[in-house]
Amino acid sequence: AMAIPWLQLPRLAARFTRPWADLPAVTTTQLAVLPGSTNVPQGKPLRVTVTAESIGDGAVQLHLRQPDGWAVHTLDPTGGGHFAGELPGLDRDALYFITGGDATSDTFAVHVMTSPGLAGLRARVRYPAYLKWEEKSLAVADGKLDVPAGSEVTLSLIGSEPLAGAALAPPGVPVRLE
Repeated sequence: AMAIPWLQLPRLAARFTRPWADLPAVTTTQLAVLPGSTNVPQGKPLRVTVTAESIGDGAVQLHLRQPDGWAVHTLDPTGGGHFAGELPGLDRDALYFITGGDATSDTFAVHVMTSPGLAGLRARVRYPAYLKWEEKSLAVADGKLDVPAGSEVTLSLIGSEPLAGAALAPPGVPVRLE
């Protein structure tokens, strides 16, 4: 018996014997997509590469889910059935899939990892004894805190999301926060 790999006889037979099964279509074009589903730091570009077999002179396109629908980006051919493209910095989770020839890839999820930030700053001030002022808790709105000389200040930093740890890095040696 003669085997014709591009014909995908096992998949073709499975689709014929189980027509209602959730099986991928039999196509002459084969697409291998990297990175597939992935995590990307917020604002960083997403680079997608595709290896396409039996594509001929056809284009390979990336379909990206936008808030107002799907946007289509044509990937650049890099030679030998390879294609690549870069999406500018993403600011929210996205979905994408690739089309080329008669093939459509799976749909992949891109999770955008947000960078934690400083959501708030509080200061607990213990004033010098000669002032006879009570200890006070202050919200620091603009990052500035004016207190009399000799005061002891305990700062509490509030992150925009839960953190495993943080470091305060004034000029010189970083200070470990607890």
